[in-house]
Amino acid sequence: MTRPKQCRVATVMAAMGMMIAIMSGCTRNKPNALVCTKEQQAKLMGDTATELTADTTTMTEIDARSIADQRFDFADIVRDLHFIPLETTPESRLDKIRRLSFTEGNIIASDSKGVKVFGAEGRFVGAIPFGRGSERNDYTIDRGRNEILVFTQGSIGHYDMKCQRLWVESIPLTFSAMGTTRSGNALVMYAGSGDRNGNIGDIDDASFIVMNRQGAITHFFGQRDTEGLPPREGTPLQLSSDGLMMCRNNCDTISTLTDNGLTTLYTLKYRESTGTENYFFAGNALMTDSTLFFKLQNIRAKTAYAFYDRKKGRLVGGVPTFDYRIMPPIYNPTVVYGDYFVATFNTYLTEDGKDFRFVGDCASESEKEKIKGVKHDANPILALYRIEL
Repeated sequence: MTRPKQCRVATVMAAMGMMIAIMSGCTRNKPNALVCTKEQQAKLMGDTATELTADTTTMTEIDARSIADQRFDFADIVRDLHFIPLETTPESRLDKIRRLSFTEGNIIASDSKGVKVFGAEGRFVGAIPFGRGSERNDYTIDRGRNEILVFTQGSIGHYDMKCQRLWVESIPLTFSAMGTTRSGNALVMYAGSGDRNGNIGDIDDASFIVMNRQGAITHFFGQRDTEGLPPREGTPLQLSSDGLMMCRNNCDTISTLTDNGLTTLYTLKYRESTGTENYFFAGNALMTDSTLFFKLQNIRAKTAYAFYDRKKGRLVGGVPTFDYRIMPPIYNPTVVYGDYFVATFNTYLTEDGKDFRFVGDCASESEKEKIKGVKHDANPILALYRIEL
C-alpha cells in the first residue's frame, strides 16, 4: 500500500532528525560532538520539507535504441586531447580512483584510502585520509567556500585546498554519495540506511535529501519503485555545466539540480527494441555545454557508451573500438571540466620498463611528450578531451 506523500515526508524527517544538526546552533559538550535537544531538532526540521518536482517543459527525448549492438571508432570523435600525469610519491599514490574533481587551481581525487589533492599540473599538494573502518565514504567540493567536504565514519570534515582541517560535524546517518550545487548553497545526499548504531531504520522512500547551508532539510527527491531504483552505492553526484547531475540507475531520465530547482533535460528511449530490452540506464551521465555522455548496460554486463550532441541532436554510441597505438582507453569519462570530458588511464597497459607512447593525431606532440616518460607503475594519467559529432 502506497503511503501518502505527507507521510513519506514525515518518515524522512523523523529519520533524519539528528542529521540536520550540521551547521546548527546545537550545543557542544566536547570537540566534534553535538548534543541537540528535541526542541532544537524540531526547530531545525520544521515542517517545510517538500518533494522536488522536476520541470519537464524543455525535456528532449533521445532515441538510444540503435546503439546497443553498434560499434563506433572512438578516435573519430575526440578532439583537442590534453594529458595531466599525477605526481607519484609514496604519499600521493592512488589505487583505483573512485571520484575526481577539478577546481580552478586544483585536482582532487579519492581512492579507497582517502582524498588526494594535486595542483593544476599534477603536482602533489596533500592528502586527507578516510577514517578507519569506514565502509561508506565520499567527498564533494563546496565551490562557494572553496572547501573539500569529506564524509567518513559518521562525520563531515571541512578542509581547505591544502588539506588543512577547518572543522568537523557529526553525522549519525550513512549515505553513499553526496554533492553540492555550484553555489554551494545546497548539499545533496543519496540517503543510506539507518544511523551508525542501526537505531533509526531504513529510509526507503527518498533517494536524495537536499539540505541548505543552515543544516535544515528543504527537499527530497525520488522514490524507489519498480521502474526507478536509487543510484548504486558509490555513484558520484557530479557537477555539470547545467547543474548537479541527478540520475538513478534503471531510470529513464537525466535531470539537473540548481538553486532554482530540479529540471529534467532528457528522457532516454531504449526499452521498446528487442535488441535493448535487457538494457538499462546505468545512472552515470555527464554533460558539458555541447555534449551529453551516458551509458547503457545489460544483464550480461555489456556496456554501450553514448555521446549526444546537445545542439545538433546527433547521437553516436555503442561499443567503442580503438587501437591502443592510436588512442588511450579514455572512452569512459568520470567528470567534466569546462567543455572537456576527463578520463583516466594507467600506464600498466604497456610493457614493464617501457615508455607509454601512442601515434594518434588527436594530441599534439607537446602533449605526447608529457607522458612519454611516465613509468609502468605510476599514478593514473588524466586525459582531457572535447567531443565533436
